[in-house]
Amino acid sequence: MNIWELPPKSKPGRELEVTVYNDAKESLKATILKPFAALEQFAALKVKTVNDWGAFLEWGLPKDLFLPSREQIKPVRPGEKIVVRVILDHEKKGLIATAKLDSHFNYSPDGLNPGDPAELLVFEEIKIGFGVVVAEQYRGMIYKNEIFQQVDIGQRLNGTIKKIREDGRIDCSLPPLGFNASMEAAKETIVSALEEQRGFLPLHDKSSPEEIASVLNISKKNFKKASGILFREGKIVIEDQGIRQRKHVSRGKRG
Repeated sequence: MNIWELPPKSKPGRELEVTVYNDAKESLKATILKPFAALEQFAALKVKTVNDWGAFLEWGLPKDLFLPSREQIKPVRPGEKIVVRVILDHEKKGLIATAKLDSHFNYSPDGLNPGDPAELLVFEEIKIGFGVVVAEQYRGMIYKNEIFQQVDIGQRLNGTIKKIREDGRIDCSLPPLGFNASMEAAKETIVSALEEQRGFLPLHDKSSPEEIASVLNISKKNFKKASGILFREGKIVIEDQGIRQRKHVSRGKRG
């Protein structure tokens, strides 16, 4: 771990939560920074560079995540956002990304029922709709004839389980436009407040509804949902004492 990453007043014996990653093929490194996705997780990541062997993706750590050419469905371009899953390489020694997602879904959605709410991550567009990662592990679909809003690859949405098919795939639906509009408004309120307060708000899960309402003029429920969406979008980090805009995270802060 780099010295500049240590929190203030660190001393021997203090416990730190860290992420371990491969700095080189045979070298492990620890960091207090948090990647946008860990092992066996899905995420929408931006392509940083491309070469003859593959692409490198921005994932929140000093060393970019490698997406080999063999793990791509089609050639990717710098600046493009794609949905991948973080996996072990063929030698089981390091982390890489794959865009070939079919074999990485759980097709046994036990415990899920029609009508249940679910978080969705859009990973592909086909003629009839959009493929989505449901609840971080299942394969689902939202149909174009049931969508009345803009949907993009890499977007995270709050949806509802509509039907569980015999093959384990899940049909999903999106909530009415009013819900999405209220979430977008709540997100904009939080981001604006962060900008005004130099990137930090002392609001968190244990803040009272009155405290949140006095600062943001939104409900605690909407604050939690909107801040959760902003976190998954990589726009904020959640700290013990509040939320911080990611662009204001210093090298000494958790990310």
